[in-house]
Amino acid sequence: MVTIQQQTRVAMIAAAAVCAVYFPTASIVGRSYAPRPVPPGAVKGIFGFEKLSTNGFAYLCRQPNFSVRPEVVIYENDKPLPGPGNATMRDIDGIGLGRYSQENGKGFVISASDNSNPRGNGND
Repeated sequence: MVTIQQQTRVAMIAAAAVCAVYFPTASIVGRSYAPRPVPPGAVKGIFGFEKLSTNGFAYLCRQPNFSVRPEVVIYENDKPLPGPGNATMRDIDGIGLGRYSQENGKGFVISASDNSNPRGNGND
């Protein structure tokens, strides 16, 4: 028969073992954490994508008072979308694969590099 003292002893040993593994591991992981690198230049996250057609790959991200800027590069998972950055709406919607464009007064029209839904594909 196991006594309360023996149960307490086993629980204390288990807690000590967990702490002996957890704290050194947390210390090592905490020191080696490196945040994602920020792409050069002004960075702004774009969110709130609207699907433009039922079967296509194009999504619109509205930007209030937007005007086209030739130097814009759109990133997905720290890599620039392959583009081209001045693709036609037909190519973005029909082919996708990271094509994008800018629309005066509207914002960006993009497709994810893998033609997935940018609203929920986990890519940043």
